[in-house]
Amino acid sequence: YNKPFQNNLFLAEGLTEVMVADYEHIAAKIEEGTSIERAHTIVGIHFIQKNKNKAGKEMAKGALINLVDLAGR
Repeated sequence: YNKPFQNNLFLAEGLTEVMVADYEHIAAKIEEGTSIERAHTIVGIHFIQKNKNKAGKEMAKGALINLVDLAGR
């Protein structure tokens, strides 16, 4: 459900966050959102890569990709 927000923006309520570990799980979650033809879909994929540096300290870097599918008429 989207409702008007300030400055011509919309606030999306009722979103959920799901942890996944591989592409198959991502694809399955996206597929869940395709069961309704006129549904809007917003998918944010947050990648986190963790490695240890030469000193043995754990380091992390990340990226965020947002995919938005606005249903047509």
